[in-house]
Amino acid sequence: MPYASAYHDKNNTNLLSTYCKLLRKICPWLSYYSPNLAEKVLKEKYKAKNANSNAQPMESHQKKQICFISDSFTTDSSVVRDRIAIIGKLDRTKYDVYFASFNPYESICKKSIIAKLFMEKIKANYIYLGTNLSSARTILDPYKFDFIVYPDIGMKMMTTLLAYSRIAPIQITTWGHSETSGIDTIDYFISSEIFELNIEQSQTHYTEKLILLKSLGTYYISPHKLFIENNEEYCVNTLPNKLPNTKPNQSSNQSFNQSSNQSQNQLSTPKKTLKTREQFGFNKNQNLYVCLQTFYKINPEFEKCLARLLELDPNAIIILSNTYPFCKSHLTRIKNTVGIEKLVRICWFGSLEKDEFLNLVSICDVCLDPFPFGGFNTSYDAFDYNIPVITLETEYLHGRFTSGLYRKMELYDCECIVKTTEEYSQIASKIGINSKLKHKINRNIEMKKNLIFQEQQSVDEWNELFIKLVI
Repeated sequence: MPYASAYHDKNNTNLLSTYCKLLRKICPWLSYYSPNLAEKVLKEKYKAKNANSNAQPMESHQKKQICFISDSFTTDSSVVRDRIAIIGKLDRTKYDVYFASFNPYESICKKSIIAKLFMEKIKANYIYLGTNLSSARTILDPYKFDFIVYPDIGMKMMTTLLAYSRIAPIQITTWGHSETSGIDTIDYFISSEIFELNIEQSQTHYTEKLILLKSLGTYYISPHKLFIENNEEYCVNTLPNKLPNTKPNQSSNQSFNQSSNQSQNQLSTPKKTLKTREQFGFNKNQNLYVCLQTFYKINPEFEKCLARLLELDPNAIIILSNTYPFCKSHLTRIKNTVGIEKLVRICWFGSLEKDEFLNLVSICDVCLDPFPFGGFNTSYDAFDYNIPVITLETEYLHGRFTSGLYRKMELYDCECIVKTTEEYSQIASKIGINSKLKHKINRNIEMKKNLIFQEQQSVDEWNELFIKLVI
């Protein structure tokens, strides 16, 4: 798949639509049109032709039938975090909601928290698609879905290839990979005014018809709530000083009351506690800059910013992720860009469980959003702990999430949205060094971050969306 094409920050509509035509030509078995859908189209034409007659109207579903298809929901992936609450909160009086995957139900990662919860909730409406496209089509056809939503086209092979089939009259995608699909059987791309340029400019970035919601488009739940407070391995008295500013709900109150009834001995000896900065091997004199992104977001221009940052702040420690190992040539390039002397101030972390990942983020001073392909979930992680995120806004969706979240928080003139690579390093180091400035930004985020979490308008707009789209 042309997965990596999104990271060069170019308009890929021509590239990906040409790729779609190529695949249809050399793999004709990809093209498929549901016989049930063909029958429905013929019936609709017949109904329209006889609209003025005394014929009885055709029967239709009382509820619209919606199916979300993804292979990313068996682990606590970024796609799960983006979509789980929207899927869960769709109005069941209007819609029958299903979830389908090429992963057997039993393949859910045992350590996953929210993926496991989601799969348990959707179990009655879970559809296992089998092992190939033929089985998937055979299994999906009888449902006669009105809508199919692919949350992450381009990220997983089988679901991306399935999107080349016409199984529902309306087929939709949205940002999971933050890129147009280029596939001619995908009708709409759902995004947000908050993250995009104006509709005329943004439409040129998509082969699908672009729909811009006024909301964020996601009902995003606090990562700390999900992975720390909801993690039975932690006790209530082990929460960090930087707590998300959220209101307790009934379930969290019940959890608190249950925990309060435990013995003092149990509370004082939890299975797991959050680490301090010192326990991670850092000291109070170091300024910690975190960028726990996959290697393909770390490009030469961004590496120059990291080198400049280390030059401007002699106490800087930059934390990077090697969960997916960097190749030798990439490491050599970083070494040559940063220099041997400063290279020792880059600290690498391997694969971490989500609670450990958040723990590491929570002790840092500044979060670095890579460019041109930035983060989304990682910015939410940082904002949850009131940590400033430095971002260089670009033209395309994948480079506009963090700046969009600042705008949603009404922090329009935030120092953290920069326009040049030099300004990026200058502002990042200034915030890291100047504790008063950092605390001011911390406080601004703390006061406004409620605007980006659990946005009801996103749920309302998704509920209205399927009504407005005419089949």
